[in-house]
Amino acid sequence: MLTLFDIPSKRPHKAWSPNTWKARYCLNFKRLPYQTEWVEYPDIAALYETRGIPPCERKPDGSPYYTLPLLHDSASGVYISGTLAIAEYLEEQYPGAPTLFPEPARVRALVSALDSAVQTDVLALKFIIPRAYGILNERSAVFFRETREKRFGCAIEEIEPQGAKKAEAWGSAREGLDGYAVTFYPHGQRFMLGDSLTYADIFMAGRLKWAQVVFGEDSEEWKEMRTWSGGRWARLLDSLAPYERVDA
Repeated sequence: MLTLFDIPSKRPHKAWSPNTWKARYCLNFKRLPYQTEWVEYPDIAALYETRGIPPCERKPDGSPYYTLPLLHDSASGVYISGTLAIAEYLEEQYPGAPTLFPEPARVRALVSALDSAVQTDVLALKFIIPRAYGILNERSAVFFRETREKRFGCAIEEIEPQGAKKAEAWGSAREGLDGYAVTFYPHGQRFMLGDSLTYADIFMAGRLKWAQVVFGEDSEEWKEMRTWSGGRWARLLDSLAPYERVDA
């Protein structure tokens, strides 16, 4: 049995985090049976420590960094953290399922380029973070506030731009995604490699799904984002709709 460890929210299907959505898309795309174990933010470190799982990475000060998604495969007994590592593990261990890496070198190069690009504020990050706080369960919300306020250097309510700066930041988010469309989906192709869905598309879709869930599918923000880049992002998420199963 495969177990995906995910962070719950107050939304009906609970799943909301961009990185755990990437892992979930991979599992569903490859048609692999799995179960979900929900873990609140303050309990993630203990999950790793009590099971003897090495940290995902190290913080600049050398202290361990623990995060989700985490995947456990009872068949092999291993735990895998990190979305790319999970995708590569599933590809290696379950090669008979649909492939996430039809052209491995190209897909990994695209993911590397995407990973570098998303460090910028192209997905309305300053708008999503405060809204994400509002959909978390109480214990996770306290943890989320403390860590995000430390990162941004202000109260979580002050992260979202206001007034003229709000329109400017929202416009920058749109321009950023327009740039993604030109760079990664040239000639209006369906997926980055043409007609083949790959992990690179899932990487992008995970972040878009984050925005959709946090803003709310019926929100004005998401309705507007669906129109951006000629509807490119709406079409991408619509293409991945068959792979959105969540066993809450």
